[in-house]
Amino acid sequence: MPRVARGDTLDEVASLYDSERKTCLRFIFCLVSSLGYMSSICHSGYGYSKKLCEDATSWFLRTYFPRHKISVEIEHKGLKREKVVGYCDVVGECYRPRHFLIELQANMDRELYLITLFHELTHVAQWIRGDLRHRYGKLCYSLEPVEKYEYENQPHEVEAHKMESVLFREYELR
Repeated sequence: MPRVARGDTLDEVASLYDSERKTCLRFIFCLVSSLGYMSSICHSGYGYSKKLCEDATSWFLRTYFPRHKISVEIEHKGLKREKVVGYCDVVGECYRPRHFLIELQANMDRELYLITLFHELTHVAQWIRGDLRHRYGKLCYSLEPVEKYEYENQPHEVEAHKMESVLFREYELR
């Protein structure tokens, strides 16, 4: 609030107050716009490049979900016993999820790492768009239960396998 000196007219005070308010609003807008996208990425584990993990994940979120507030945790660990290289899960609420956990096999070569990361980020996109969801205790893709398909023929996996190479090429060519 501007200080008012004795003898200032009401118009002078109102003009001063408006100019300070506009400056304040411009300052707040500049702060928010300089923050960029509002997603958060957290990563942990061993056997991975922190820079590559952050760069690829932030590129994906900035490119495909710039206005969403998404939280992605990426854990790098040994998954060989499970015979997989990656998982993607929703953390917390399944209705309109915005917090995700991606688990990746540690010590993968760069290309396999990026392809696997983009595969799992495709699942994140499916959850955000609402294509992938839980209905009546079953995992569904576009409202159709995926359990009636073999794993490699499940619609959400087919899309993720197709998109992983597309995203890999896009990321490498940027």
